[in-house]
Amino acid sequence: MKIIISANSFWTIVNFRRGILESLVSRGDEVICIGEYDNLSQSSMQFLNDYNIKYYNINIDRRGINPFKDIRYLFFLIKIYKNEKPSIILHYTIKPNIYGSIAAKILAIPTISTINGLGSSLMKDNLFSKIMLFMYKLSLKNIKKVLFQNNTDRNYFITNEIVESSNSGTVNGSGVDIEHFKNTNIFSNEKSFLMVCRLLKDKGVFEYIQAIKFIRKNKKYSNIQFYLAGQYENEDIQEKDVKQWEEDGLIHYLGTTNDIRDFFNLVNIVVLPSYREGLSKFLCEAGAYNLPAITTDVVGCRDVIIDNYNGMLCNVKDYKSLAERMIDMIELEKEKFQEMQQASRKCIEDKFDQNIIIQEYLKIINNFAGEEKHDKNI
Repeated sequence: MKIIISANSFWTIVNFRRGILESLVSRGDEVICIGEYDNLSQSSMQFLNDYNIKYYNINIDRRGINPFKDIRYLFFLIKIYKNEKPSIILHYTIKPNIYGSIAAKILAIPTISTINGLGSSLMKDNLFSKIMLFMYKLSLKNIKKVLFQNNTDRNYFITNEIVESSNSGTVNGSGVDIEHFKNTNIFSNEKSFLMVCRLLKDKGVFEYIQAIKFIRKNKKYSNIQFYLAGQYENEDIQEKDVKQWEEDGLIHYLGTTNDIRDFFNLVNIVVLPSYREGLSKFLCEAGAYNLPAITTDVVGCRDVIIDNYNGMLCNVKDYKSLAERMIDMIELEKEKFQEMQQASRKCIEDKFDQNIIIQEYLKIINNFAGEEKHDKNI
């Protein structure tokens, strides 16, 4: 089969879909990737070249609605899809899901769309959310399959008559390579914290900083280390803000990396006070590395973390609640903390192993291939 995988960037495709790319190539499928080259994509391009995967670098306006840019993006996709004539297309991230699905419907090409998460902006009652819901309804109607990373998002789309239960389903995120994230050096006495995310308000960065300030008031915790890492996304959080937090002795900013294990090796607890997720890959990768997490009791976070089993849950948009749980983790006795580390790994092995997710995608693709063969025979 010829299969196109389309997302907003090559880094997104390779970082989140490496396993399915390898599986498709190894079984002999022709795979083509469509995305945008950004400042995180260098190693991703090396991966695509190593596997002889053809790709198209295409400009996409990821951070807003610009009719002219979006229409141009749509026409580029139509042109590529028409020339390549794929058997099926896998879409990920918002604009590829919307405009890619429209392009595929125009050309009668079957698609599988994966909704990584709605985001807090889509849940607001404003003009932007109304436009996005309309675009989703226009693009996802009657397509082959729509997959969600949690049941809350799926039910929201069904309730709003964007998709039907018959052509939708759920998968446990993008999965984790549990061998790649195996950590043999997990028992550390010193507690330290790490938050990795796109540097956005909705990820809870400000709550993290406020919680650290709250903890720092107690001299008992003066030696605790706090780390922040991730890519700047918009004006929510600017470089000057992060530099000020560093100067104030609140955090160590680590920047970005192509191997998050480098950051994991610095700490033994991760933090994600996000307002909402599809299903957090950061929490899954950290869990596979035996790192307990403190995260918010919201969709996409509580799906990974069970309170007082493999981490702790706090209230959303509540830095005091976050600080209290961080202190609880600091004060956790050694034996209980080690149990939580081991539970973190076990949870990921049982539910979020990428091999489980890959097999679910391959089953859908194979079912389509069988239907297509049947239709041709008829």
